[in-house]
Amino acid sequence: MSNKRKILVSLIITMLIVTITMVSNAASDGVITGETVKLREEPSMEGKLVTLLSVDNKVEVLGKDGEWYHIKYKEYEGYVFQDYVEVEEEVENETNSSNTSNSTENNTSENEVSENNTTSNETSSTAVNETAQNEENSETQENNSEVVGTEQYITEDVNLKILPLINSDTLKSVKKGVKVTVQDDLNNWVYVYTEDSAGWIRKDKLSSDKTEKDEENKSDENKAKSYTAYVDASSVNLREKASSNSEILKTLTTNAKVTVEKVEGDWASVTTSDGTKGYISNEYLSKTKVKETNRSGNVEREPLKTEQENTETKKETTKDRAKKENNSTTSSSSNKGKEVVSYAKKYLGSKYVYGGDGPNSFDCSGFTQYVYKKFGVSLPHSASGQQAYGKKVSKSNLKQGDLVFFTSHVGIYVGNNKFIHAANPSKGVVITSLSDSYYKKNYITARRIF
Repeated sequence: MSNKRKILVSLIITMLIVTITMVSNAASDGVITGETVKLREEPSMEGKLVTLLSVDNKVEVLGKDGEWYHIKYKEYEGYVFQDYVEVEEEVENETNSSNTSNSTENNTSENEVSENNTTSNETSSTAVNETAQNEENSETQENNSEVVGTEQYITEDVNLKILPLINSDTLKSVKKGVKVTVQDDLNNWVYVYTEDSAGWIRKDKLSSDKTEKDEENKSDENKAKSYTAYVDASSVNLREKASSNSEILKTLTTNAKVTVEKVEGDWASVTTSDGTKGYISNEYLSKTKVKETNRSGNVEREPLKTEQENTETKKETTKDRAKKENNSTTSSSSNKGKEVVSYAKKYLGSKYVYGGDGPNSFDCSGFTQYVYKKFGVSLPHSASGQQAYGKKVSKSNLKQGDLVFFTSHVGIYVGNNKFIHAANPSKGVVITSLSDSYYKKNYITARRIF
């Protein structure tokens, strides 16, 4: 067989092998299995955010890199962690595919090898340039992600945006000096959380430093707001947080002196004479001392009783009061829960928008935050952050109004084993069964706010 024929046969075999390899590595169909799944630019948790995907989004799986799937969704391309993609037909690891390609190139004729040596040198040169470019991009990305996970300050009045685009809808205006937490970055934009909202802003609107003058002004402002007050009830609980369900730090008696640092709704943040900090309901505080009398006023004395009788009477009174308070709290809690559910249902069908906190669009934690704000409860715009509020309850003891938590998701229990939530962009605000396979598998815990 002549050399020309050998070369021709070799080329045909090579083309067949390449064709078979390409067919075996053909893209496969897949579906996203998690809520608000992040599509990243690189196969890494530190990879820059490309866009967000939702449950049931159909994607094209191009390959796999370790524990990450290389996928395409509409005009977007990037990587998603393997736990959040269900693949119809498993694809070959991109690293293995590269090795197969290299192996195929080695099975060429001597003439091709000679020819490829020149190409290889050119490729090596290109690879060096690409490596240098990748290192430069990597360095840029590291610089871009330096602020992720840090607390920063707004340098001027800004608008939080739904998307990282100048012309996108505004969620909320934020004043200069407000402290925010950076969750993600995308090009020159960052996704940030404030105490009551979240959204995208330009990165150049942030600073890690807060001026001494701002701190001094804040200190002076706090001093101006603080004042002395006295307990005007026979016994009042000093609680760790501004909630009747919070842990009791100590009990204060009539005319106990406290310094009120600030007032938050129906609660006052106070410091006692021994330095203990906590919260007391406003209704039990007075700016003047209470006048104690035998027949009128806030506290009544029975001078004819012995010290032991007084102690026993006090115990009985405290016990009765606690029993009455518990019964009242249980009834009030039940009614509040129903009110919460009734109000939440008004927003059925509302749009899901990542970072949305109402009233026309929501994400999951933005929805629960908005609903509870109606009832005087301030929750953070974060599913994980909301888990720190209220009291933990078992799944078998759920009541209307309880917050139910799943992996990176939160909703409000409405009864009959169902909950209302801002599900995803395709569904919006809906009512779903806790028995749904996805939510049953990803259920974490529940908290009772009232």
